[in-house]
Amino acid sequence: MNRRSLLQTLGLGLGSLSLPQIGKANTSPTPEKPFRIAHITDVHMMPLLGAAKGFSKCLDHIQSLPQNPDLIINSGDAIMDAHRGGRAVAEKQWRLWAEVVDKELSVP
Repeated sequence: MNRRSLLQTLGLGLGSLSLPQIGKANTSPTPEKPFRIAHITDVHMMPLLGAAKGFSKCLDHIQSLPQNPDLIINSGDAIMDAHRGGRAVAEKQWRLWAEVVDKELSVP
């Protein structure tokens, strides 16, 4: 499966979650809380450019919204050019990514 068809499939699947259920009446006296998803992409973690600080601010902003998301999805480049810098550079970027996520993220 190529990237485009995967993204289309995910988009259709996630989009269908927001459709009303046909034939099911809402009998609850109060409306249910909607399931909220935040989507981030292309963080491109690069230690020398301060990406960790920007990523931290992004997560802080998302988690401080008046209606907090139930789930945060990252669908894009988490680190920068792993194939060019070699294994040591990629591992450093992934460590930085993990440090920010461990420190800042309180949403699945």
